[in-house]
Amino acid sequence: MDDEVHVLEGASLPPIHLVHVVEADHAAPPRGRWRSAFPPRTPGRARAESAPYPASRRGGETAATGPRAAFQRLRGRNSSAGTMARSYPMVRRRATPGPARPTRGAAGKCRSPRRGREGSFLPPAPPPESLKSLPIGDLVDLGNMTNFGSFPPTPPGGSGATLLKKAPDDYTWPYSKPGGCERGGVPVSEKHKGRELYRNAVSYFGGLVVAATAVLIAFALILEFGLSRPSPYLGIFTYMVFPAFLTLGGLIFLYGMRRESLRRRKLGPETEALPYPRLDLNDPRQRKRFAYVLVGGFVGLVLMGFVSYNAFMFTESVTFCGRICHTIMQPEYTAYLHSPHARVKCVECHVGSGASWYVKSKMSGARQVFATIFHTYPTPIPVPIKNLRPARETCEECHWPKKFYGAQLVQIPHFGYDEKNTPEEISLLLKIGGGETALGATSGIHWHMILGNTVTFAATDPQQENIPWVEVKHADGTTETFVSKDSKLTPAQLAALPRHTVDCIDCHNRPTHIFPSPGPAVDNAMAAGAIDPSLPWIKKVTVDALVQNYINRPSAREGLKKAITGYYEKNYPDLAKAKGAQIQQAVNAAIGIYDRSVFPAMKVNWTTYANNIGHRNWPGCFRCHDGRHLSTTTGKPITRSCTTCHTMPQRGPLVPLGQVMPASTENWHPWELKGKHAEILCSRCHAAGYRPPETCAGCHKISEKAPMIEMGCDTCHLKAQEVQPIVDCKSCHSSLGGLHLKGGHPDASCTDCHKPHTFVVTGRTTCETCHTDKVNHYKSDGACTNCHDFKGDQARLVRPGAGRGPSLMAAHLGA
Repeated sequence: MDDEVHVLEGASLPPIHLVHVVEADHAAPPRGRWRSAFPPRTPGRARAESAPYPASRRGGETAATGPRAAFQRLRGRNSSAGTMARSYPMVRRRATPGPARPTRGAAGKCRSPRRGREGSFLPPAPPPESLKSLPIGDLVDLGNMTNFGSFPPTPPGGSGATLLKKAPDDYTWPYSKPGGCERGGVPVSEKHKGRELYRNAVSYFGGLVVAATAVLIAFALILEFGLSRPSPYLGIFTYMVFPAFLTLGGLIFLYGMRRESLRRRKLGPETEALPYPRLDLNDPRQRKRFAYVLVGGFVGLVLMGFVSYNAFMFTESVTFCGRICHTIMQPEYTAYLHSPHARVKCVECHVGSGASWYVKSKMSGARQVFATIFHTYPTPIPVPIKNLRPARETCEECHWPKKFYGAQLVQIPHFGYDEKNTPEEISLLLKIGGGETALGATSGIHWHMILGNTVTFAATDPQQENIPWVEVKHADGTTETFVSKDSKLTPAQLAALPRHTVDCIDCHNRPTHIFPSPGPAVDNAMAAGAIDPSLPWIKKVTVDALVQNYINRPSAREGLKKAITGYYEKNYPDLAKAKGAQIQQAVNAAIGIYDRSVFPAMKVNWTTYANNIGHRNWPGCFRCHDGRHLSTTTGKPITRSCTTCHTMPQRGPLVPLGQVMPASTENWHPWELKGKHAEILCSRCHAAGYRPPETCAGCHKISEKAPMIEMGCDTCHLKAQEVQPIVDCKSCHSSLGGLHLKGGHPDASCTDCHKPHTFVVTGRTTCETCHTDKVNHYKSDGACTNCHDFKGDQARLVRPGAGRGPSLMAAHLGA
């Protein structure tokens, strides 16, 4: 085994010492002994040193023996070609004798050797022409060679620099790909061929997630474009859930590669592959893979761009805004579908154009998603006046105030609260002009939006319903300030209020999300034929049923059906049988009105949000034009003339739109407004969500059974629709007896003791107003008149059915 073997006869080379001769299918010498095969310093035969390899040290040889000691003695060598001094790095060997494993790397690939790192220093394969004389089956150590044809000099490395000859023309490194590697490369074991970084369980799982979600996205896209009506939940999965899982899968895939890389780096050079991915386009196999990656990446980018664009469009759609958060956005979305802006996308008003507005809206949306998940949102949702975009950027994209001029005819159907549901039509002209002086007079509704004018106001509440301060800057530069005389704020407090410049949204604050009151909603339904006007009292019955407080939608539907059908079954049984279909149609219409305007889960109905268009159900225009905002310089109020903004309404018969309206001299209001009624706000009687009263008692909250209520208000109130003056009570009550004539009673006014419209003194409070010393007098309850007779003798106690009783003193003492 230690015989000297000359490989190439005649070559002026130092002898190569045979380490071990094995069969062609062996690749390593026996374990347990380390055999070095290094020639002596001088030519000649020499016996190779051998020493046991210590298994207790990782790559450690003894100081005097082993390959390391032999290598230290062979740092220089003379050859026939001359003397060459070579210094090679020391290498650590495996604890178990035998050929060391190569450094990590891709299967069948080579890596450049590096100094100072653990691992074997393996030379490249020599040209076959230089080794034809090698015996087949020989395993030789080439570490002693300094020149071997075109084979480069290699460092001594024991079995790490061995060559196995399997056939005359088959020279194979035992641990490398046939054909060797490039000059200076490091072969990688065939056993671990293909061990890329992604070949681990974590990356496999991430890749599976990516593949599965990609298939789901493709399938969802097919469904999305195949449906005639977009589905909000399919859109959520297509553009939000699935892409999120796709991204998560990709991150898991990369995490697995990173984790595998760290594992290989921690284990060191004894592992089977490289810790970092490599790209070698000189390798056909890698070029092919790289081409696949480029094509797949391009297709992936196109798919991602397509999905991203559609995701952007989906988040900008009405479906995304209104149908995803079903409960929260149901009131706004329902009102939007029935509004004049039903074909305008939500984002065109609520989200500005450009990336900055988009990012801002999505950040706000993230907060709203959090509030939705944890149910931290308020009910009802407050109006976001602070966050609204300026009207110049929203409304004026379609509506140009500068070109507002002329008047607009408005015809409002109205049915009476009587048995015949008397149909009427209220017509008026709205003076919508005032945008620009060149187009006519500026005394119209849009006078506030004249380009030369600036109207500024200050409100005390977030919804801007209470406005105590107004300032107008005219086109000529003059400024006028108005302050409400009802305001209790000091000048300093008024100055501290935030200022707002009037724009469209201050009056048109509900341009889309409108919740109509039951009265006008029923009028429109009757005018459209959804409710049969021939049904007696149908207007009154329907409105009274709608204004009831129902717990939820099911109870409301049941209550509306019971109220309407029950009324006719009880009061008009024959009609209920004859017109059962019309009654059911009226029930369905009432349910539709309720579903449009009332949302119990969000505590929203027609009384929740003020609508400042006009002034019928809410103060609206009268927030400023109430006659109580006085100029700080002239003392004159802001005008409250009705004809400034519209003509006086005209009442007439209900006719189809477009027909000539016959002239009428009838007052537009059911009765003429005089006195205080001509000054109070319309919304005082026509409050949203309530049926307007039809009698004085109904408006003034007076019981229909109160004394004298059937005699008419003008019996006591001398001036029409005014509280004062009133008639002298003695004109009717000329004879008064008992205590009316005693003490200070003759000098008192009747209303000091007799509450208006009630007249009967029923308690002690009225008397105790003057008789403060009698608060603890006798009984703690009951009326004073139960004992003190205002019709007979003051000194006697009143006992019903028994005439005059004992003295008051005796009664108080219990006698």
